[in-house]
Parts: sequence; C-alpha cells; structure tokens
Amino acid sequence: MLPADINLGIPARGPQGPQGPQGNNGLTPQIDSNGHWKIGNTITQYSVGMKDQDDSATLLDLNTDKAVYYPYEKVIFHATSVSGHGHLVVKYYHLNNLVATKEIYYGTSEISWSWFLPSDDNIGYAVVIENHVGNNVSTNTIAINVSNDIYNFPIMGFLSKYDNDSSVERKII
Repeated sequence: MLPADINLGIPARGPQGPQGPQGNNGLTPQIDSNGHWKIGNTITQYSVGMKDQDDSATLLDLNTDKAVYYPYEKVIFHATSVSGHGHLVVKYYHLNNLVATKEIYYGTSEISWSWFLPSDDNIGYAVVIENHVGNNVSTNTIAINVSNDIYNFPIMGFLSKYDNDSSVERKII
C-alpha cells in the first residue's frame, strides 16, 4: 500500500457507485492483485519505481575462490546477476588460444560454477564471461594463476623504495 502523501498523478480510488467509479465510466486506474495497473478491463504493465523483470546483463561481484591454483585443481567461480535470469557463455583462454567453453543457464541472481584446470604449471588463463539476458549482452573477464610454487611468480608484491641505480643496473632489472 502506498503512503497517502505520494502523488502518482492519477485520481485516488474513491467511493464507487453501483456502476463503478462515479463520473468517468469505469476508467479510474486501479492496481490488480498482481500489482499491475488496470484501467477499465485493460491491464497495463506499469510499475511504480521498478520493472517487473530487469533485463540488465550486468554481473556484479565476479570472483574465484582463490588467488593461485595448483595444476589439476578445481576453480570455483561466483557471480551475482542483476537480472536473476539468463545464460553465461564462459570461454577459457591461454595466450589467446581457446582451451575450453562452457554454457551455463541460470534462473537466480547467485551463480556458481567450477572448472578443473589442465596439467600445465606456471601459466595463467584468461576467462571471458558473456552474460546473455534477452537481447542484452555484457562481457567480463577474470584471470586464473596456476603455479606449484608461488615464489616463481609472486603476484602480491610491489616496490616501495627505489634506489638510485645506474642505467646499466636498471636494464638488468
């Protein structure tokens, strides 16, 4: 029920006579039990402040369960869909070579799926996720790092202090 101080620009539902609303031949807008506007015998699919179904292809909060994986390990992906319905086309790449493809149909806003990594060590994968909702498509990407030894390719480091190196020393680095 809407608060009394909201003005939707339509006449309020008032006392009705034996032949429907008085003075306008039954054309006073009303809301039916499904939440749709009804004018006379015509149901109009309008909602106040929201759509019945959101066809946004936006994915929120795309992530994996870990930062680094071992070869053959299972990667668990998670994403949140704005629309709550649609299908994903997931493509797994290594150096622009397509490794695998998977299609996932979903009917809820929380989406999870998994992929078992190949045996290759010390490599990375780019995962391209296309979310198809109606005629809308969005594309997201996420990276997968694979290494038996995380010290081979440290991914969580940065330089915080720079020395005054010669140009020869800089080339070595």
